[in-house]
Amino acid sequence: MAGARVAAIMGGVALLGVVPFVLMSLSSDIEGQLEARGERFGSFTFEPDRCRSGQTLGFFGVELGSSADEERRIRLIRDSVEGSMVAYERAGQSEPPTVLRPQDCRTLQVEVIRTNNRVNSVYVVKGSATIDCDELSGTIIFDGCS
Repeated sequence: MAGARVAAIMGGVALLGVVPFVLMSLSSDIEGQLEARGERFGSFTFEPDRCRSGQTLGFFGVELGSSADEERRIRLIRDSVEGSMVAYERAGQSEPPTVLRPQDCRTLQVEVIRTNNRVNSVYVVKGSATIDCDELSGTIIFDGCS
C-alpha cells in the first residue's frame, strides 16, 4: 500500500514538471506593430497578439490577428517563387486579399522558420518581418505559432 502511494506521488510530481513545459510550448510570443495608410489599407495601427501557422491555410508563413481588432488579418508569407509577401484582408469582405510583393516596397523581408515542434500535426513556426512600403510599414517578431 505504501508503495502505491509513493508511486502516485512520484507520478504527480513528474506530471507537475511536464505540464508547465507543455503549456510554455503551446504559447506564442509576438512583438512589434504595423502602421497602415492609404486607400487600399486605410489608416490604422495593427498590434498582433496571436498567430497561427499558415500550414493549415495552405501557405508557408504565419497569419497574425489582434484581439483589439478582430476584423483584420495579416499574413506574412514566404513563397518559394515570389519570395516575401504580405497579404491583408478584412473579415466579412468578399474581395480578395490585398497583397504586397517585394517590387511594391522599399524593404519587404519575411523570414519564417519551421521548428521541429508540432501541435496536432502542424509545425510550429517562428520568424520575423521587416516591412517598409508606402501603404504598410513596421517590424514583427513571432515565435511559437502553430
